[in-house]
Amino acid sequence: RYQEKIRDTPDLIKSSTPPAGATSIAIDSSISVIFDENVDISLISDDNIQVVENGTILSGKISADKTTVFFISDKKFDHNSLITVSFANLTNIKGMKMDGILSFSFTTAPAPDETVPFIVSSSPTADAENIPVNATITIKISEDIVSENVKASLSGELSYSQEDRTFTFKPENALPYSSKIAFTLLNVTDVAGNSTDLHLSFTTSEEIDITPPLPPELFLVTGTRGTIELQSVGESGYIMK
Repeated sequence: RYQEKIRDTPDLIKSSTPPAGATSIAIDSSISVIFDENVDISLISDDNIQVVENGTILSGKISADKTTVFFISDKKFDHNSLITVSFANLTNIKGMKMDGILSFSFTTAPAPDETVPFIVSSSPTADAENIPVNATITIKISEDIVSENVKASLSGELSYSQEDRTFTFKPENALPYSSKIAFTLLNVTDVAGNSTDLHLSFTTSEEIDITPPLPPELFLVTGTRGTIELQSVGESGYIMK
């Protein structure tokens, strides 16, 4: 196991790809290191180069050309991983061993976001019943989105709060009574480009009968010849035909 020794690495390693300290490196990247011309890279092999991913030594193909060493891993790197490249026991062009370990590290890119936005909470809740026909609809979503292209499936006023990740919809007209309402937010797209439609269904309340009842002293009577008579049993004593 290599014991790292502090050394002025720029004297031996001129540059590398990926660069030391780089982040968000593609997981299928190869590694190349350009050495000072005093290093005899023709002698570099598995014995003096080590590529480690999160503590695990990787196998791969090593090649050299003039002052450059190349390493291609046998597998793709994992996402969001620390890759450390180390060289030990290098030999100079005079055939003499060089002390110390030269190393640098970089970090691979995070895994791509492939999850579409989804509903975290809503009002009304999904499949709720007896909802007022003039209810305002709110939908809180799971992640940041590009809100400019989002449309509502019903006519009305749609607004969005970026801070709360919440849509608010006010219907243009009262919703129909005793009806199952299917409301959809169309083209909800996150910042990674994942797009979906978000659906919410609920049922509105029954219509309230506001027709005033007949006075209690009145009732309907059907005449013998098919006519309808409204007869009062109160003090007025009238009969209407």
